Amino acid sequence: MGKADVVKEICESYELIKAHYREVLLPLFLIFVLQAGMSGGGSFGGRPSQGSYEAGPMVAGAMNDLLAIGLSGVFLAIMAVVIAVILVMSILQRALWFYVYEHFHALVLKNKIEEEWQSRMRRHGIRALFFMAFWAILFVLVLVYPLINAYSLLTSNPKEQWVSLLLPLALPFVAAITIYALLAFLLSPLWVYYAIDRKPFFESASRSFTLVLGNLGTFIVFSLVFFAMGVAGVLAAIATCCFAILTLPAITLFLSLLYGVSLMKIKLALEK
Repeated sequence: MGKADVVKEICESYELIKAHYREVLLPLFLIFVLQAGMSGGGSFGGRPSQGSYEAGPMVAGAMNDLLAIGLSGVFLAIMAVVIAVILVMSILQRALWFYVYEHFHALVLKNKIEEEWQSRMRRHGIRALFFMAFWAILFVLVLVYPLINAYSLLTSNPKEQWVSLLLPLALPFVAAITIYALLAFLLSPLWVYYAIDRKPFFESASRSFTLVLGNLGTFIVFSLVFFAMGVAGVLAAIATCCFAILTLPAITLFLSLLYGVSLMKIKLALEK
């Protein structure tokens, strides 16, 4: 195993991005649009106008019930469409990131990508789907016990005692979030092995665990550096006030690109 200077790799990644970002300007713009779209959003609401019914009270009540059912159905349909759109946008965004990272990975290795962009996007789209499904399933599994515990406590105790249950309710959720964060840390290079090196998924997970556990100091420093940069980026976005809706996605885009390229370079340096 080799060694990696975190600060040096980040600085070199910045210079590489500055020299070649124009080559992937279109996918970066699409990622920016998707980030801005998903960080925005709107609300669905409104109240139906009440009509004057000339029918009797029973007919009016039945019509109100039918209207409520119809509106509920429309609302659920809209929510289903919104959730589906968000999922598609998330998968597309992840696939675009894989596409961009693969470009910079080839630049680092001084390789030329011969594969057509359509084929690359299809491949990255499929891997993005499985990658995001894995994290979603893992998140659900980690939360199973806290949710069961919360349901058991709330149903077996009267409402008057719920305040006293705050600590027993919160501790399993804190533990679950801690476990999830630890797994995210240990699997941080997973996407590099899986999407960029095209290794099988479980082999990618195994390699990720081995790399991080064998170089804990390097990855802790790397995570802390980008955590500090993320906090600074949020503060910078807040300072722009009404322009934060644009500056925050732009800062997030830059930091995500710098993070990904730096992580790939650190992985390559450690594997030498």
